[in-house]
Parts: sequence; C-alpha cells; structure tokens
Amino acid sequence: MDEKKILLLGDASSEIVIEGINAYKKRNQIPLDKKIIFDAIKVSHHGSDANLSKELLKHIDSQNWIFCGNTDTAPHIHIIANIVYQPISDFIQKRRLFFNSHYYKNGIYNKMMTKVLMLKDEGIEIEVLQINEITL
Repeated sequence: MDEKKILLLGDASSEIVIEGINAYKKRNQIPLDKKIIFDAIKVSHHGSDANLSKELLKHIDSQNWIFCGNTDTAPHIHIIANIVYQPISDFIQKRRLFFNSHYYKNGIYNKMMTKVLMLKDEGIEIEVLQINEITL
C-alpha cells in the first residue's frame, strides 16, 4: 500500500502550523527552507483568511486542496488565489480544489468554476470538484 501524506489543518492558525512543520523538518533533517509536499491538504477553518497565510504556503504544498463547510464568507477568494498562484513544482503539475458542497453562501464554488478557463489561458491548470469523498 502506498504511503500518503495528508495535512489536516483543523482550525489551526498559520503560526502554529509553521511551528509544527519546522519541528517536523528539524526532526527529519529536512532543510527549513524546503517546502513539504503533501498528497492532500484540508484547508483550515473553511478557508478563512485568518488561517492560511502566504508565509505558511512557503512551507507546504499539494496538488489536492480540500475545503469543507458552508459559511457566509469562507472560503475567501484571496486564499484560493494564494493557493492557485503558487509556482508549479516538479511534483505538482495541476492543482485540484475539492469542495464538499457546490452551494456556498458566498458563491465561491460557482466563481471558481467560471475561472478554470481563464486560469488555463494564464498557464495555470486547476480542477474544481464537488465531492463527498476523495480517493488519493
């Protein structure tokens, strides 16, 4: 069975996650400036702008980003933009955004569906999917 690395952020703040990631890097002798690639990342606090900083994104990345919940304001569009506009690496050719619902009060799922072709014109490959479960 293939081993998978999944980062479940819960409601953790970026600062707390960075602390944990750096401790993991030190314990495993990984350079502190090296980004850790996960098979999937469950975005913290529904994609709130208070929980996924650009600084944290310097430490983690994935092809698969999972958004859960249905709030009035999250996920925030600029959080999604920060994820989508990260540089592509050897390990990540396309980003996949998974939403547990196609109905969000802020309309983010539908907004992202309309952005797929525009982003492709910019050379950014993404998929936007509504899921109830995910297989990696």
